[in-house]
Amino acid sequence: MTFNFEITVDTIVQIIGFAFAIIGIWFTYKQMKETSRVNRVKFIYDLTNDLFSDNKVREFFYKIDYEKFEFRLDEKKIDKFKGSDEERWLDAILYRYDVIGRMVRTNTIPLNDIEYVLFEIIQVYKNKDVINYLKWLDGEFAIHGKLGKNKRKRAHDDFRWLAEKIQKNRLIVL
Repeated sequence: MTFNFEITVDTIVQIIGFAFAIIGIWFTYKQMKETSRVNRVKFIYDLTNDLFSDNKVREFFYKIDYEKFEFRLDEKKIDKFKGSDEERWLDAILYRYDVIGRMVRTNTIPLNDIEYVLFEIIQVYKNKDVINYLKWLDGEFAIHGKLGKNKRKRAHDDFRWLAEKIQKNRLIVL
């Protein structure tokens, strides 16, 4: 068996082409990584802006935080609550936190990227009247919320999952 160690112009062109391909792949990887980082930063900026720019929702958060929000599992009070500003504001908070929970749950954003809102998430999650509202929603959800193959067992499941994860991992000590 003999080997031909002769270097031809074709061989040099192939080696140079291969080197350029490797360099191109490396630059593409670096660019994709940077784009991903920039998109995460933009998402977090937009999320922060969304969470803090609506003054009515922000005021309502403080009402929850300072235990001044009330939701009782009483049909007359529930009927009065339905369609109220407080229901809209609470739902706005819960849906925003649900989106954050979904993003963390699907590994779209790491938990440490949203650490500035973890305290707020726990404050909402541990509020006794928010818990009552979630219990009531669970009952409603059991009746109306199970559609298709993705049958969630409870309302605002991603928000609750995230809050439970924060508590379980003791990311916030209260």
